[in-house]
Amino acid sequence: MKAKILMLLVALLMGNLSVMSQDVIESNGSVTVGSHKDHYWVDLGLSVKWATRNMGAEDAHKVGSYYSRENGSDPAATIWGGNWRMPTIDEWVELVLNCDWKWIKSEEFTGALGTSKNNGEKIYLPVSGYKYKGKIMEPEVGDYWSSSPGSCRPAERSEALVFFDMNTMTLVGPKKGEVYFDDTDMEKVYKLQIRPVLDK
Repeated sequence: MKAKILMLLVALLMGNLSVMSQDVIESNGSVTVGSHKDHYWVDLGLSVKWATRNMGAEDAHKVGSYYSRENGSDPAATIWGGNWRMPTIDEWVELVLNCDWKWIKSEEFTGALGTSKNNGEKIYLPVSGYKYKGKIMEPEVGDYWSSSPGSCRPAERSEALVFFDMNTMTLVGPKKGEVYFDDTDMEKVYKLQIRPVLDK
């Protein structure tokens, strides 16, 4: 029997990203998209399932809310509940290495579109910068928390994934649409985006 599931359809048309979320389609048992506690996930053939949008975001292509790590809690677990949690830095690295990435920039949104090398499913990470003392810093850079402690002063820092369009930075030999990823320690007082995950 065909099961109705909520599917995130991402189409790359003429260099622009068209995001159509919340379209109910028929599935023949290949469940690579589903929901948990009213939030939707995509299975990219990796060790965890990834949420289709940032915490606090209205749509998959929009920036969500900003969260600090000052109190040491996991906002994904506390706010979304159920089995949702923040990804570790190793899970971020797994995502980065197992997708082909393209930088997407339009009048409405900017970010990185990943296509899984394992099953062709897609994930979109909007850029957001980070907040410090109420101001958004580096708005052309994606900054996402992990649950992993920082390698230096772990009580004060946590590891984060950062990414940006190589064309906007003074790097040697950038190619059009190329995305640069890195992991770094950030002060827990900073407020970053969170993209939750689910264990399989």
